[in-house]
Amino acid sequence: MFNINGIKNVFIAKVLTMIVISLIILVIDFSFIINADYNMLKDEQTKLDYSIINQNSSMAGLELENNRTKKSKTIKYENGVSEVEFYKHAIHYLNNEKYERIDNTLIESDGYLINNKNSFHLICPKTIDSHTPINISYDEYYLNIYYDIEPTDAILDISINRDNYNIKDKLSYYINDNEKLEYVVIGDLIKENIILNEYKDNYKFSYIVE
Repeated sequence: MFNINGIKNVFIAKVLTMIVISLIILVIDFSFIINADYNMLKDEQTKLDYSIINQNSSMAGLELENNRTKKSKTIKYENGVSEVEFYKHAIHYLNNEKYERIDNTLIESDGYLINNKNSFHLICPKTIDSHTPINISYDEYYLNIYYDIEPTDAILDISINRDNYNIKDKLSYYINDNEKLEYVVIGDLIKENIILNEYKDNYKFSYIVE
């Protein structure tokens, strides 16, 4: 899993960033320590529908954008009550010292699939091969990741509604009948998975990072 906020320091220190290849990702959630007066923690797949109607109330509400944090938003209702919603993953990113909502929807541009709005960009070719890398850019810094594979088309996750804001999106490259390369962008994180349909002795998977 890539932590985007750490990429800048990695480049300054000139330390090669290792990609975590995982078949099982364990995420420990400490959200239970949040004050019970606040709204329940939102699931990471919650669509960011910033309408003025609270789904849990018939009362109209308005988001207080100046109260945004990386992982929360605040809604104020007609009766003066404010509700704070906390999310497991980042839903906002800083842009010119102002928090804006993340939209990690993968959109097509010049033969690539790119997450729409965030402090970083995951840039995946629609057709990947050994000469066409996955690119991760953050400000003036970037990573190129090359895989020694035959030309393979990207397949977007059909469960994602790309007509809306998404904090999570996903695509896959089916390398062969047994191997799948998967990229997930969620909040301010990028995750790479190598998925095998069947167990294989002494399995190895290699790539080059520049």
